[in-house]
Amino acid sequence: MPKKKPTTTPKDGGTPKKRATTKRTSSSAKAPATKKTTKKKTAKKPATKKAPPQSAKRKTPAKPRKPAAVDRKPAKKTPTKTTAKKKAPTARSSTPPQKRATPAAGVTADNTDAKKKRAEYRRQHSAKSSREDSSAVRDIGEIPKVADPERRAAALADFLTFCLTYFAHRFPLEFSEDHKRVAGKIQAAILEGALSAVAMPRGSGKTTLTEVGCLFALVCGKHDFLVLIGSDKESATDMLESIKGEIETNDLLAEDFPEVCFPVRALEGISNRCKGQTYHGVRTRITWSSTRVTLPTIKGSQSSGVTIRCTGITGRIRGMKHAMSDGRNVRPTLVIIDDPQTDEAADSDTQVAKLERTLNGAILGLAGPGVKISGIMPCTVIRAGDLADRILDMKLSPEWNGEKCRMLYAWPDNLTHWETYNEIRVEDLQAGRLNFPNATKYYLKNQRAMKKNARVAWPARHNKDEVDALQHAMNLWFKNPYSFMAEYQNDPPDELAVDDEDICTADHIAAKTSGYQCGLVPNWATRITIGVDVHKELLYWLALATDDQFTGQVISYGTWPEQPMRHFQMRKARPKISDITRQNGLKGAGLEGRLTFAMQKLVEEQLAVRRWEVDGGGEMVAVRIVIDMGYQANTVRNFIRNSPMAGILWPSKGLPIKATGKPMDEWSVPKGTHTGPSWRISPPPRGQAVRHIDYDANFWKTFIHARLAMAKGDPASHALYKQSPTHHRLLAEHVANAEKPKKLKENGREVIEWKLKSNKPDNHLLDCYQLACLGASHCGARLPEQQPAIPQASAQDEYEVNF
Repeated sequence: MPKKKPTTTPKDGGTPKKRATTKRTSSSAKAPATKKTTKKKTAKKPATKKAPPQSAKRKTPAKPRKPAAVDRKPAKKTPTKTTAKKKAPTARSSTPPQKRATPAAGVTADNTDAKKKRAEYRRQHSAKSSREDSSAVRDIGEIPKVADPERRAAALADFLTFCLTYFAHRFPLEFSEDHKRVAGKIQAAILEGALSAVAMPRGSGKTTLTEVGCLFALVCGKHDFLVLIGSDKESATDMLESIKGEIETNDLLAEDFPEVCFPVRALEGISNRCKGQTYHGVRTRITWSSTRVTLPTIKGSQSSGVTIRCTGITGRIRGMKHAMSDGRNVRPTLVIIDDPQTDEAADSDTQVAKLERTLNGAILGLAGPGVKISGIMPCTVIRAGDLADRILDMKLSPEWNGEKCRMLYAWPDNLTHWETYNEIRVEDLQAGRLNFPNATKYYLKNQRAMKKNARVAWPARHNKDEVDALQHAMNLWFKNPYSFMAEYQNDPPDELAVDDEDICTADHIAAKTSGYQCGLVPNWATRITIGVDVHKELLYWLALATDDQFTGQVISYGTWPEQPMRHFQMRKARPKISDITRQNGLKGAGLEGRLTFAMQKLVEEQLAVRRWEVDGGGEMVAVRIVIDMGYQANTVRNFIRNSPMAGILWPSKGLPIKATGKPMDEWSVPKGTHTGPSWRISPPPRGQAVRHIDYDANFWKTFIHARLAMAKGDPASHALYKQSPTHHRLLAEHVANAEKPKKLKENGREVIEWKLKSNKPDNHLLDCYQLACLGASHCGARLPEQQPAIPQASAQDEYEVNF
């Protein structure tokens, strides 16, 4: 076929020739141009004998469109400048696509298999390379050698040397003798398996010593599992973070203990790397979290796999164990207990008792049967009788080997000079001279006299603007004497105590027991009286056996409903009165109905009819049951009036007669009034048929303490039935710790006033005790020095007085 000259698009984007415009502007117009270009590039190639190319079909020119069509739509047929630019690349396009020859079926399958094999090879090779790269990254490489073996050995042999060698930055001042002694206790606990409790002045570094002690225990490898316990979880985790920080950043420690520090530093603070970390291809099994640290498992390391875990003393403690790399399950053998009580806990006898049970039970039992546990407990005495005070008391807790360190072991003789010094110091402070320069000048001038016989524990401890440690200590004393005695002397004065030998402590009361078992009446007793204290959900009671001279024996006490635990708080009592009434079909009963039901069950069916065994033979019954009517007075009166045991039941009401008030014994005695020592029975008010006993509560509470303070065997001395102090702790706390006594003098008389503490602890057994004493006095018991002015009365007489 004759060759036709292809139509091209002008480079300037102008209007093409008329012949080109008669064709379609799509594929038919572009084909000749493409063919010409193809021929120039493939002129030397042989023509294919297969199916003709598509371009060959375009050699026949298309029929020209009618001019009318062109005239109708000239805009579409005349390319613009933009259109020309877009079509230019098409005019320079390469060879048009050719049809590929279809391979045979067998060839296609072979090619597919080959491709799959090559892809699989590449995938496996890539995975192998990735694994090798990952393994190389996870492996920590060679651990450096110990920089100074002799220095390391000396530090491991002595805890104090360990502190000064690697942690000198944390102990900037020279150690005192107290520090050295405490360091020895910590070392003994770690290396020998002892229990050590130490109280140091605030700011003496006891927590820092404890943290370094933890590190010492970790690197020496004497214990596989350590537990760090704080007053709460947050305080424990703070200590653990401090320990972790030393392992990560202490370069000197890393030089001598590379098997511990090097793998930790390889983590670079990323705890997710722990699971994959290896040493010579073996997992180190390291753990680095906020509550648990497991040192790396390194063959030949004495601290390999050692674990320390932290928790609060009120958290989950029981059942702790740790799996070692050799398959052993180990339990904790060292506990570090840092200041386990908060201020709030220290102020509550109930919480103190609970913490003490946790300490001596769950914590010291962590090691399991047959394994000795070691323990370190740095603590601070917040108040007398708190947990720290009890643990440090060698009489109460000798196994803890407790020791109290002080800031000032001997006070200066010349306190007059110090009072003058303080006056000058206050003037300086009021004038804005915060460093009190004039007071310091006075001290320097009279230093020899002001220091005479004074002995400070830590001579290096004082501020830069102070001359010495004695001036520092006295400044703290003048700032707040109570805080100084508590936080720096570890000997807080009992702010509630009265300087009176007749006021007993809870420990004294709990320990003052006789040889008579619970429920057994001494053969010298002539009567049994019982006090009952009424509350919404619980009734308390106490039974007292006395003779005519008021010698007494507490033979039993308890509650209704009876509680499963010896030590409890009333607000947490279970079961309660309402629980028992529901069980007995009184679900809809009101408060009066529930209390009446409870008093019937306790008083009428138990206390009033119980026959108490007398030592040596015989039985006795109660001759007086005095019930407090401070709560629901009308309910108590109605119960007594309708009771078949009304002849021995008496309602009572305590009156807090203060020193400013007139003593009850000096009150006028109207006709029909019966009186006794600080109590009286007046005619019943109009409309009330039941009389009640008014009594001076301050007098009878002091009376109880005086009886318990007396030596055993003396007339009018009281004791508790034979049991352990722990058994009697609830009664002792109600009597001694619930109320604060305050001695006052007014109008020539001295009175001890009792006031419930601000946290409102339970004092109900104290109320029962004074009601039982009141009942004994009502029946004729009197102190040896008192005149026998109170006629003894029989139950029948009292029945006639009651109504």
